[in-house]
Amino acid sequence: LTQRIWDFGDGPLGSSDAAPTHVYSPDGTYDVSLFIEFDNGCSDSVTVQVNITDVPVVDLGPDQSECEGVIVNLDAGNPGNNYLWNTGATTQSIQVDTTGNYWVEVSNAGDCAGTDTVFVQFDPLPVLSLADSTTCISNSVTLNALNPGATYSWNSGETTQTLTVSQNSGVHTVTVTSPEGCSIQESAT
Repeated sequence: LTQRIWDFGDGPLGSSDAAPTHVYSPDGTYDVSLFIEFDNGCSDSVTVQVNITDVPVVDLGPDQSECEGVIVNLDAGNPGNNYLWNTGATTQSIQVDTTGNYWVEVSNAGDCAGTDTVFVQFDPLPVLSLADSTTCISNSVTLNALNPGATYSWNSGETTQTLTVSQNSGVHTVTVTSPEGCSIQESAT
């Protein structure tokens, strides 16, 4: 073998290596040729057409923490490609409401595939059970918003777990927010 010349179809002649590597930019169809000349003066060449496509870039974003009852939309981007989610869905986006890992594989017409995974955590809402009460006019009632460790906001301006109120003092509303940031509101008369 006296000479080996690669033509990658995108510019000047390339390598003389036996197994070269080449980076294409931009995507497209290229004619790749190899010319070989032997010691005896004989030569040969071969040309193959290659189709170069980029791997889809998939980004589902960072792991997420949401409150129960929220629906999270996960979008794989890359419109017009093929999608396969670990849920079995084959759409560009899915909506989830259950804690877990979600992954998607996006493949293009060139059978190049990109993947990404995201963890979605759904935190429970505080448990709240205020009850309407009846008592003698001279007595008071203590309303308990439960959920120790949470933050409290009563419509009276108080920020304590319990609120002592007199009979016929109206509607009392409390918003309870868990340490994870999930809130619930309830009222009692």
